[in-house]
Amino acid sequence: MKLRSILLTTTAFVTAFALSSLAGEVSTVRLNLSPDNESTMSAGEMSSGEEPGTYDSTYFIYDYSISGTSNKPKMAYTYTMDIHPAEGFTFSDNCAVEVSAATSVSILSRNSQSIRVKATTFPFYVLKNPTNFSESGNEITWDKVEYADKYSVYIYWEDSNGDDHETHTSVTNTKHKVSISSYNSNDRSLNYISVQAQASGDGGKFIASSQYVRSDGGIDDDKSESEYIFNIPVARSNSLTTSSSTATVKNSAENVFGPGFNLQNGPGTTNSSEGTWMQYMNDWYYCKDGVFLTGWICPDGVNRYLLGPNGAMLTGLQRADGKWYLLNTEEGSTKGAMLVGWWKINDKWYYFNDQFGDDYGAMLTDTTTPDGKHVGSDGAWLGF
Repeated sequence: MKLRSILLTTTAFVTAFALSSLAGEVSTVRLNLSPDNESTMSAGEMSSGEEPGTYDSTYFIYDYSISGTSNKPKMAYTYTMDIHPAEGFTFSDNCAVEVSAATSVSILSRNSQSIRVKATTFPFYVLKNPTNFSESGNEITWDKVEYADKYSVYIYWEDSNGDDHETHTSVTNTKHKVSISSYNSNDRSLNYISVQAQASGDGGKFIASSQYVRSDGGIDDDKSESEYIFNIPVARSNSLTTSSSTATVKNSAENVFGPGFNLQNGPGTTNSSEGTWMQYMNDWYYCKDGVFLTGWICPDGVNRYLLGPNGAMLTGLQRADGKWYLLNTEEGSTKGAMLVGWWKINDKWYYFNDQFGDDYGAMLTDTTTPDGKHVGSDGAWLGF
């Protein structure tokens, strides 16, 4: 069985600038619950209960314990860790703790010589590859992949001129099938499909997607990564907690990152029960429960924003889940908001789906738009 190395990417804003404010005094403790970057994992393999690590020699993990179920994907478990400063160092009064590969962290006790924290995490797991493809009528099906809740599908087909094309779509785990009726017509012929199993949710951040597998059973090397990628979160806290309550967003961000963050006048909305816009330098971030969010958000219930892997709000043409989206570049209250309808880009017209559904906002390709116009495989209007 082929082993692949794993790549860990944090989906929250990593603090390269939260350093000690005084010599010998530690203001931020950074811990890591991830497998080693040099580790190898194969499809269907799980890793959990890793020995926690540190990013700095000014402190060390004196002791730790693990509680809860750590042997099943998508099942949360917890670490309790005691951190001590290295010789010649002490912890500041408001020393913050940042834990990579954790969904939440709370400080149970803290003084100049010891910090005890509790962090919630999930097992790391690599999804198995899709198998047992079967074509029947106008559908191709495959076996359900355990722990997957959606599938990314590329459909490869040929037009009447012999030119090759590909179309991307996504399906939910309840279906694990795709319709190919529009690719078995007089002017089109299906070549094959390629499917990748994916997972979402908090536990899904610790689950790497499978490789892309063709309907003939082979690996689609053009679409598959050479590494398994885990888009792990980073959790932070700087307040003492004795129950399930968590630190406020304002306290966490200001004490960890300092006054460089602007907690007001963010795109669309500022503060709400769902989270808070924050600005650092020229970038905007959205924070909820002390964690910088990534991916799609809709904080005001109207405008959708796309936050990158490090949490920064994206603008312009951006690709997400195999589709192109246009995000407002104009300064103002809706900067970064997803745009829909017809837009002219580099002297060509493109249509971004304004019909509510799974593909809302995505650029349409190789189809007829709702207003009867035709767009090509690159999404550009064909002129009729």
